[in-house]
Amino acid sequence: MSQLKIYRASAGSGKTYTLTKEFLFLLFKNPTNYTRTLAVTFTNKATGEMKSRILEKLYQISANKTKDYVDDLIKEFEISEKQVRQRAHVLLSYLLHDFSNFSVSTIDSFFQKIIRSFAREAGLESGFKIELNGPKILQKAIDHLLLKVDLPEYEHLKNWLVQFAEQKLNQGKNWNLTNDLNKLGSEIFNELFQLESRDILIALSNKDWMQTYLNQIIAIKNDFEKKIKGIGEEASDAIKKSGLKYEDFTGKSRTPVKYFEKLKALDKLEAGPTVLKLIDEPEKWGRKDNTPAVQDEISGIYPLLNMLLKKALDIIEKEFETYNTANVISQNIYALGIIADIAKEVQNICREENIFLIADSSHFLNRIIDQNDTPFIYEKIGSKFQNFMIDEFQDTSKLQWLNFKPLIDNSLSSDETSLIVGDVKQSIYRWRNSDWNLLEHQITQDFRQHGNQEETLDWNWRSFSNIIQFNNTIFTHASNLIQNDFNNSLTEHIKDTAIQDLFKKKISNAYADVFQQTPVNKEDNKGYIQSRFFEIDKNADYDELMLQETVEQIENLIEKGYSYSDICILVRKKGEGETIANALLSGNYSKDGAIIPVVSNESLFLSGSAAINFMMAQVKYLQNPNNLILKADMVLNKRLLEEDTEGTLIEIGNYFEFNESEGFNNTNYSWIDVLLSKRQKPLLELIEYLANQLPEKIKKEQGIFIQSFINSTNQFIKDHFPDLSTFIEWWNDKGQTEAISVPDDQDAIKIMTVHKSKGLEFKAVLIPYCNWKLDSEISSNIIWCKPNQEPFNAIKLLPVTYTSKLKDTIFKEEYFEEQLYQYVDSINLLYVAFTRSCEVLITFGPMPSKSNKGGLKTVSDLLYHTFNNSGLNEAKNGFIDITKGWNEEQNIFSYGEIPQQQHHNSDKTDIESEVLKPFSNNILNNDNIAIKTNSVDYFSKDIKQSRLNYGNIMHEAFEYIHSENDIDGALNRLMFEGKISENEKSQLSSEIKSLITQDNTRRWYDSSNIIKTENTIISSQGTYRPDRVVFIKDTIHVIDYKFGEKEDKKYEKQMMFYIRQIKQMDHKPVSGFIWYVTLGKIVEIAPQAIQGNLF
Repeated sequence: MSQLKIYRASAGSGKTYTLTKEFLFLLFKNPTNYTRTLAVTFTNKATGEMKSRILEKLYQISANKTKDYVDDLIKEFEISEKQVRQRAHVLLSYLLHDFSNFSVSTIDSFFQKIIRSFAREAGLESGFKIELNGPKILQKAIDHLLLKVDLPEYEHLKNWLVQFAEQKLNQGKNWNLTNDLNKLGSEIFNELFQLESRDILIALSNKDWMQTYLNQIIAIKNDFEKKIKGIGEEASDAIKKSGLKYEDFTGKSRTPVKYFEKLKALDKLEAGPTVLKLIDEPEKWGRKDNTPAVQDEISGIYPLLNMLLKKALDIIEKEFETYNTANVISQNIYALGIIADIAKEVQNICREENIFLIADSSHFLNRIIDQNDTPFIYEKIGSKFQNFMIDEFQDTSKLQWLNFKPLIDNSLSSDETSLIVGDVKQSIYRWRNSDWNLLEHQITQDFRQHGNQEETLDWNWRSFSNIIQFNNTIFTHASNLIQNDFNNSLTEHIKDTAIQDLFKKKISNAYADVFQQTPVNKEDNKGYIQSRFFEIDKNADYDELMLQETVEQIENLIEKGYSYSDICILVRKKGEGETIANALLSGNYSKDGAIIPVVSNESLFLSGSAAINFMMAQVKYLQNPNNLILKADMVLNKRLLEEDTEGTLIEIGNYFEFNESEGFNNTNYSWIDVLLSKRQKPLLELIEYLANQLPEKIKKEQGIFIQSFINSTNQFIKDHFPDLSTFIEWWNDKGQTEAISVPDDQDAIKIMTVHKSKGLEFKAVLIPYCNWKLDSEISSNIIWCKPNQEPFNAIKLLPVTYTSKLKDTIFKEEYFEEQLYQYVDSINLLYVAFTRSCEVLITFGPMPSKSNKGGLKTVSDLLYHTFNNSGLNEAKNGFIDITKGWNEEQNIFSYGEIPQQQHHNSDKTDIESEVLKPFSNNILNNDNIAIKTNSVDYFSKDIKQSRLNYGNIMHEAFEYIHSENDIDGALNRLMFEGKISENEKSQLSSEIKSLITQDNTRRWYDSSNIIKTENTIISSQGTYRPDRVVFIKDTIHVIDYKFGEKEDKKYEKQMMFYIRQIKQMDHKPVSGFIWYVTLGKIVEIAPQAIQGNLF
């Protein structure tokens, strides 16, 4: 029985080398092991890279071009170097000649293969489509539900939605439900919900039962509020009746007696120390300088107020947690009640459209495994894998692991090899259900019976020594600092030591293996780190300071010999990247106003271009030319494009409103009339026209945006019906956030999110917005809790919004668990960002807020407090002395020196032309931006010059024409698809009308007849599609169009075959006609006996 191999691989520790080595070991052990080994990773890119690396290394070993792995293989298999290279040659041949059985796959691809084998069990029809866009289907389901609420069978749902809207109005919130339904509806893809969904959805679908549950929750809230408000009102009334004012009590205007007002308002019910000191202490209620009369009044009212205060505090102590629990549950209870309806509607859509959501794959497979013998599941797909290798295991979800675990268990029991590679510190995809706890402790528990062979890869082969030792120091201390901060809050609110023990070392344990050793060849104190903190008052000030400093640092790196492509700017959010990209491209922050070239697939959005915004404003106006706001917005966008800021949207709108009757005689707006004349153009031609109307200067400056927009438009037309309203809808939903595509190999600065950078490395890394929150407490964060008290536990799993209010509910444990995960998410992002750097690491962040009082709110706070730690003043082996680099006056940490590079002579003009305007030398030159449509292939100056393509167009048009009335519709379709132009449509319309209204063809286009076009005939000799079959009273006519310039006997044989086949299906007389359209000739074919059977 084998042991499970577990590699804990920190950043830069040679994980790829280790995985390749293990795969080579399997191949050298048995040359056919590649057919029995499944290597799993989490992206298609990583899959391709792993395959390529294995093949590349086998080739290099066999060709004596590398020593990599050779010594490892000699030692493992006790063979000579010559034998190693000979075997590598044989193995390479095996893999190349049987590549389809070389199984390196993403986990989703592997699961999809299994799902396709169980299509029948899933109720899926053949040919079903895997749908990746779950949110799109969710939105469609919500839209469908909202359209159905007036139907009688949806009366319960309608009432529930009305109550939901009323609740939101009472809370002073926007009554629009769509956002709330989307927010909670998306939770149907949450794995914890999916695991419990079967029982929960049954309960939630019963709205009467849900109403009963809700009534209990509301009763708890109302009862508590009535009692507490009643006490506050009774005390307040008593004080008024006695003639006393709050200023007469101790503390004057800030008297703790005002606590009764808080009770009345149900505001901040936790009693502070000054309130608690009043209990049973009559002498502490009044002021020492009160008159005897006032003091007597206070003494007289004291017994009542003291009794009411103790009563209120007693109720709060006993019932406050229950009240708060009811409160947080009620916030999402209405949306929860609709989850069942949403989930059902999603299922209906999937069934109707024959799609399977990729988000459901793990859950579906888990249900199949639960109901069957596991080996049977995998045997059904022909899977005979015995060795398993899972990369990036920290990104695995619980359901994925439950599905994989039986395979690995079977592998180890059969004395085969299975291994797992991962790093808890690089787990940054929890929003995709990844669970780092699996790697941190779960897998060691799951395979205790087999034993685990664990190894930590602790040598950093990526970075210079100063970078390695800086990260060792920072993350060792920062993880402890944040753990202590978390523990202080935990012990304050949770007294159960058993629960405390579950959490109090979690973060520290996650970073227990953070220390990395420095290879001998890197022990030269090279590398540079700088962290700067700006003292700011507003975010805008921070952006200005940060952008200026970012450009200065870039210019400094270029002077040191770095290329633009050596530099990567990492951001937390795409919007931050967009801000930086626009700043670099503007040249506003550079010494000489020079543009700094940028490459980014995440930060350069189509909507960031004034040219594209103007083009889309025109499209929106053309779709609704009577809308004055759209007209004004279009004009405003034109002015912004021309850098003419005169007039606001309202002013422009007013101009149009007051001058509408004058017909826009102002020549400044004559271009609008010209634009309106283009309204009927097909979408592709319209975009071509709008692009060509842009000023030459704009075409050159924003050429990359324009070409990307054209590419996106082309893709849109392939996927959608190309009318203006659908195009605008696409733009609003998706198009405006599409990033422009730029080749990665350009000499330009890369801007990307930390998530996108994972697995990559760069010589110099800048992190300008190193200030994300440690605890991202936002209203969209939902956590699923299992209530353990009545009556709340009538529903097994409840969604609550993640806020600090949960600390005072029965869900306090879940709150602290989520907070801990939030902390780990945030510090892991910092770790991934810092470890991308090989030579230079530069970060910027704001100074901690003065009101923060030493607390840790952001990663910037975390770093600042780490640099200010006087205890980090010892440069132990593998660590650095932080105090030597910290300048408290300037709030900057600086360590090491920027390594001088061999100067890279790059022509800045060439860089800008390649990166910023890569298309200016082709489609943006001269006067035209040309969009290639299919009609370019079909037509030239003379529509009939290309006979073959003319025939293709005519064939397709005739397919859609049943009668003369269909001509315009058929040609409009071809025009919308970009296959013909508007001029070509007019020419074809006249020609087709002339052809089908002739005496000998009119009968074939008579709508009173039954007409079939391009219908398939299946015979034992294959499948065939006659162009047109017309049922005319008691006869059948079969017509085939030919657009060549000569007749051909082979067409007659084909027609006789059609006649015979149709005759067998329908015993009416059948006549065949070959219509040589170009020749103006129709040849009638007499039927002959031809063999052939129909299926």
